[in-house]
Amino acid sequence: MALKGMNGSGSSYGTVPTTPQSQLLSRRPTFQQPNNDEDSDEENVSKLNDPSDWFKPSTTTALFVPASQLSDIAPGAMSKGKRSWDMPSEVALEKASKRLQEWEKEEDKEEQPKPKQRQVLGAVENISQSSSVPQVATQKEGPATFRPPFKTPFAATQGSPAPPARPQISSYNRTLVAGAYRNSPLNPGSQTAYQPSAKPIPAPNFGPASQRIGLGTASRGTPVPAFKSPFKPGFCPPDPASAEARRKKEREEAAAERERRAAEQRERELRGAVFDLTSRSRQTMRNAGVAPCAYSIDELNQLGMPPEISAINLENAQYYHFNAPTFSQVLAGASLQRLDVEAAFRDLKSRGCKLVEKPWVCNHWKMILWKLASLVRSCPDLLEEKWTYQEAINQLLYRYEREINRCQRPPIRLITEGDTASSRPMVLCVCGVIPGQDSTNERGEIVEALPWLDVTDGWYKVRATIDTALGRATKRGVLKVGSKIAVSGAKFQCDKEGAEPLPAYDISHLELHGNSTSLAPWDAKLGFKRSPYIATLRSLTPDGGSVMLMDILVIKLYPVGYIETNEKGERSAPRCEKEEREEMEAWKARRANEEIRLRGELEKKLNRMEGLADTLQRRSDGFHPSPDDDVPNHIDDMYEDVEEAIDPLPLVQNLTPRDSGCLANVIRSKCAAIRERAAEHLSAELESTCSPRNVRNFRVIRFRDYRKQKPLAPRVGQMTVWDVLSLGEGLQEGKRFLVTNIAPCQPNSWARPDEEGEAFFNTRRDTRWTSLELDRDSPLSW
Repeated sequence: MALKGMNGSGSSYGTVPTTPQSQLLSRRPTFQQPNNDEDSDEENVSKLNDPSDWFKPSTTTALFVPASQLSDIAPGAMSKGKRSWDMPSEVALEKASKRLQEWEKEEDKEEQPKPKQRQVLGAVENISQSSSVPQVATQKEGPATFRPPFKTPFAATQGSPAPPARPQISSYNRTLVAGAYRNSPLNPGSQTAYQPSAKPIPAPNFGPASQRIGLGTASRGTPVPAFKSPFKPGFCPPDPASAEARRKKEREEAAAERERRAAEQRERELRGAVFDLTSRSRQTMRNAGVAPCAYSIDELNQLGMPPEISAINLENAQYYHFNAPTFSQVLAGASLQRLDVEAAFRDLKSRGCKLVEKPWVCNHWKMILWKLASLVRSCPDLLEEKWTYQEAINQLLYRYEREINRCQRPPIRLITEGDTASSRPMVLCVCGVIPGQDSTNERGEIVEALPWLDVTDGWYKVRATIDTALGRATKRGVLKVGSKIAVSGAKFQCDKEGAEPLPAYDISHLELHGNSTSLAPWDAKLGFKRSPYIATLRSLTPDGGSVMLMDILVIKLYPVGYIETNEKGERSAPRCEKEEREEMEAWKARRANEEIRLRGELEKKLNRMEGLADTLQRRSDGFHPSPDDDVPNHIDDMYEDVEEAIDPLPLVQNLTPRDSGCLANVIRSKCAAIRERAAEHLSAELESTCSPRNVRNFRVIRFRDYRKQKPLAPRVGQMTVWDVLSLGEGLQEGKRFLVTNIAPCQPNSWARPDEEGEAFFNTRRDTRWTSLELDRDSPLSW
């Protein structure tokens, strides 16, 4: 581009060519690049100009020439007395020279750092931050040897690419490079000769990065530091052997801690204990060689057994008393002492039983004497050891320690106090049979009442009602005093919740069912049991009540059926799946049509009321009641009349404008509320006109007992499984299940236990199914 100048008259005085900014600094000293001659580097360095020459007139031909010096311009073309605009004035030159001299004086005052001599094979220091500083390479011959002349890698042929341009270096960096290079040991013309140091030069440390690329070497005399783990103390990776040892040590410490706590607990208990529970070695009656009913009454009399032992029961045991001293001591002149319940109560008080009460002592006194008498009758050799007052006191102290001191309550007390379920499996003993009172029916026939049972857990007793099956067993003598029964699924009924066992005897009872009750072995331990009792088809009766648990094997499945119950409680005939689908589709269509009809009626009613509100608003002469205004009572009555009327216009003709506005406002608010609750209104109407269907699905299955029994039951079971679809696909033939809470049905269709036939059952809503795996000896061949 060109710059055009104009004189005062507007005439052109010439065209001045312009150049880039880098060429305007042509008068400043430039750093000459070395040529291919060997002495070019030294000559170029010595020819570096002083910065003071920057403002002197250049002796070279400038690329920018003033128009006044052009020979092709006439002398009169330029205005006279005008200096060239690109030349500084003398005043500017003088100021610049003074400023430069001041800078030099300030630099002389500052301490100039001595250039460092680079170590041999050491790292080259970066003189400038600029990336354009040329890198100086070293030679193997030493610091005095200079690198060979540079030869271009491009071939000197026509058309070959030109070598890449060297990077431009600013003037400030050139000065620094010149100064550093002038005193560098790599400069052959340096005034300071290279002097090797007397001390060994330490090897430079290039860091980990330089060691990876092989630029640094460690000294042979430098010791290698020991390895230091990067993990914190206590957070090292665990050693498998040490971890196992640590776990073993922790287990041992935990076991020792448990033993220590148990010892402390025993010590605390023994401090206030009235009986040492750890000093007794107990064994079962079977292991002790005791068998019930081993001796008859005549045999006991021949053995010298006191007759009162054979006559003791729970009713008269509380009146029995021991005599002290013995009969031989009485003959020697000792006075006779009566040891009964009163004496036992005083004895317990004197031994530290502070919480004992007399009713508690009376109850346990008769329980203990009944048990000791039965034990002595079964084994007469224990008469002198067991039938004593001291043994009775020891038994009372044992029960006090467990029940009161250690709060280990027996089963019946837990049930009566409401702290456990009465349906838990347990073993009880029949301690009394109470005959029922016969009644007369409407036809005058005498109805034999079922007896009541008194059952006990060895500590307390409770009354129990029985069903027809247990009544027959009691009448035949199968259930009698002393019989042990295994009970499951019993129900506890009490007029008072959470009552003590002694006062709760008269206001509570257990309900026992024959199909959930069975005889237990004579040596079975009384109390709760962990495993439930499983009933079999041979032991079940149609009038024995619900079955608590059965272990069955499914042998046949019938199709799923459906039964519908209407609003009156009447059941329809069973339907198959196809018939149920058709019935369901018809009900859905019926309900949809009813919903459309109800929705149309509601919309018609709302439209009629809203039209009436518009009519009333036009008659109100613009009256609009505010939301805070109370609605008059007669307006509410008027709304009810208008809502029920077929033609409401005659009712509102005589209303005043104010009443018309109030009634219109009430009608609109009522219609808005009805529209918001339209879904609720429709649902309520559909419930009454087209109520939901009450349909239950069921499936009939045939099963056998999974567990083998002797003799084998010839009859099989048929069960109606209600809501069978909720079981999914789990109910299949050949699978084993534990089924709880099933009820017998169709009592007239049951086959006898020893005959081939079927027994019929129904599931209840609380029936639960548990799938079990088949054992290798599964009775699939049954």
